[in-house]
Amino acid sequence: MSILLNNSGTKVTLTSAPNPSTKDQPVTFTATVTGSLEGQPLPTGTVSFEMGSGRRSVALVNGVATYTTSKLPAGTDKVTARYLGDENFIANSSQQILQVVNQ
Repeated sequence: MSILLNNSGTKVTLTSAPNPSTKDQPVTFTATVTGSLEGQPLPTGTVSFEMGSGRRSVALVNGVATYTTSKLPAGTDKVTARYLGDENFIANSSQQILQVVNQ
């Protein structure tokens, strides 16, 4: 006898606004996590926003996690959102986005 867990795939979408931004301006990163099959419940758990050597974990609320910061250095920052999974959904990551921060 074997037991198969019904872990479902996920899709993670990451956006930022405004982009580009200016130094010291608040930027909001939004990660949306959905099940890969229609009709599934919303994933729960945590998203880790990763940029440079920094990382900030934020709980999902209705499939969405947001993180706002005004501490980004001038230049181009590479940002990824990593969904850590839950008892029903497997972990997954967004595509990397580039956040441009002007002086």
